[in-house]
Amino acid sequence: MGKKSFFNSIESYEQIGSGDLMLVIMFIGGCVSLMLAGTAWGLWGVYDGWQLTKTGIKTMAEVTDLSSYSTKNGVRHNPIITFTTADNKKHQVKLTEGCPAQKGLKIEVVYHAGNPEGSVRVNSTGALFIIPLTLVIVTIVVATPFLIELRKMLIAGGLLKDPRPTRQPQRPSGARKPSIAELNRTMPVQSQQLKDNKTPGKR
Repeated sequence: MGKKSFFNSIESYEQIGSGDLMLVIMFIGGCVSLMLAGTAWGLWGVYDGWQLTKTGIKTMAEVTDLSSYSTKNGVRHNPIITFTTADNKKHQVKLTEGCPAQKGLKIEVVYHAGNPEGSVRVNSTGALFIIPLTLVIVTIVVATPFLIELRKMLIAGGLLKDPRPTRQPQRPSGARKPSIAELNRTMPVQSQQLKDNKTPGKR
């Protein structure tokens, strides 16, 4: 018995019952949607980072507290930073990326004037560009094989146009093409039959 592979042919998907195939299409489609949402989020992150470098306001922030959460590998911490905006108001924000969880650490941050707490990010190339760009690349690489297989499933289910060429009907196994010599022998006989049919009075 051969090894099962994630990659299958359209013919393989055509062997699956229509009900089961639709369930698989819905599941794979949901996975692809989540991955593409991650891609969109990463692209927005890159764009927002570019906007922050152009029009954002820079200031110094300090890690004043840590937010703890449990994972399979133990307890992790996210830094909570405190910074003062240009209008002399203090804000506290929990960061999930781009900043070490080290109390008392001072870092430079950048934010949009209209939304300081919702837009603040660490002012570094990694936080503004590399992290979101990595998300874009990873989600595209992971989503591509799923998209390829989803297309095959949709073709097998009749939901997309089948790109395969139309198959010509096969000749019976015992049939063969007549040779040129056989065609030459039959042509005089067929011609004589046509002449006899055209001659009046002959049956």
